[in-house]
Amino acid sequence: FEKEFWKQGQFARERKLYSASMVKRYSVLTGLVPRIVSHLKKNKINFSITGYNEKLKPTNKPKIKGITFRDDQLRLINSAIENQRGLIISPTGSGKTVIAAGLISCFKDSKVLFLMHTIDLLHQTVKEFQKFGFKHISIIGDGHKNLDGQIVVATRQTLAKINIKDYCDLFDITIIDEAHHVNNLDSQYGTLLTNNLSVMKIGFTATEQKTKEKSLSLEGLIGPVIGELSLGEGIERGILCKPRVTLISVPYKPTDTRQYYQLYEEQIIRSRVRNRIIIKEVKKRVEESKSCLVMVKEIEHGENLIEMADTVGLEDIIFIQGKTEGEQRQKVKEALHSKKIKVVIVTSIWREGINIPSLDCIVNAMGGKSEITTLQAIGRGLRTFKGKEEVEILDFVDCHRYLAEHFTRRLQIYIQNNWL
Repeated sequence: FEKEFWKQGQFARERKLYSASMVKRYSVLTGLVPRIVSHLKKNKINFSITGYNEKLKPTNKPKIKGITFRDDQLRLINSAIENQRGLIISPTGSGKTVIAAGLISCFKDSKVLFLMHTIDLLHQTVKEFQKFGFKHISIIGDGHKNLDGQIVVATRQTLAKINIKDYCDLFDITIIDEAHHVNNLDSQYGTLLTNNLSVMKIGFTATEQKTKEKSLSLEGLIGPVIGELSLGEGIERGILCKPRVTLISVPYKPTDTRQYYQLYEEQIIRSRVRNRIIIKEVKKRVEESKSCLVMVKEIEHGENLIEMADTVGLEDIIFIQGKTEGEQRQKVKEALHSKKIKVVIVTSIWREGINIPSLDCIVNAMGGKSEITTLQAIGRGLRTFKGKEEVEILDFVDCHRYLAEHFTRRLQIYIQNNWL
């Protein structure tokens, strides 16, 4: 695959390309085997594989307490059972945890590792699994290091602190939530998964990797895409709410700043004009009894928005960040869902995986150009809820150089999905 690096030229840094390989130390990651087999067959090359075809056989049909599986969920569960390794792409709000639980229910005697990257996801998943009737669940993360449960729900950060020899051959099934974070061989996920001998490895994500290196890393560590429910299909079938984007113009303010981060600080984080516009728009929606989740990138930005809210008389607002205790985050999430709290400002810790079905409005205060980040943020509001027909996405039209380019990238996403 093609890889890049940047070299300092006479006047500026220059982008250079070179060819890189996923083959290291004369070994190939197991997830790439289907790709290799396909290539060999296509070129009519004789080959044999040993020690690869071991499969787990299901002992039950999918069944969990309180759930009737949709046909698309059953299709994805069956694909995971048939393929044993691979990536399932399904939009946020479509029931990925239900699919994972359904898959686990088919293997009553198997030991399962369920991996994720945040404490909030950890507690949310444990709560969901308990609701589904699973009993023997243990936790690795948020101060716990217990490998004894039949289902072990773990954050990658805490699992990485445990000696690999203690669990490398302990699990029959490994499931990775938000699997688009598995995108680099030289990472915690890379180390954990290359030393994990589970027969079955299944990843769940709402967003597929766009770059070749990240895509191949994900495929090598977990496997190829084996099933998908598209966002459009989910909306069309009524599984998800349709987003409706509202664009708000931000007045142009001249600046001599050229460096991106300095421009971001000046025009996004510390812009009193922009922050006032954001808070006033949020206040309008609160007055309509709507709940809002405001996404920021930097802690300082969240603090500035809280300060601005005070000046315009918006009182029902809370800021959640990395240092906020897990128990407090859970209480705030439940209060936002019940609309006891109308507005929560949040950093990246709630950009993925958090389930708030009643949410009315997502406010993108952070800008940004990443398709994955944009779609993951929007995903917080896609879940259906009684009386909820759509989710509003509030975005801001920034005018300055990089910021305008980033807005254009987001605008392309909105237009392509017919959300305007």
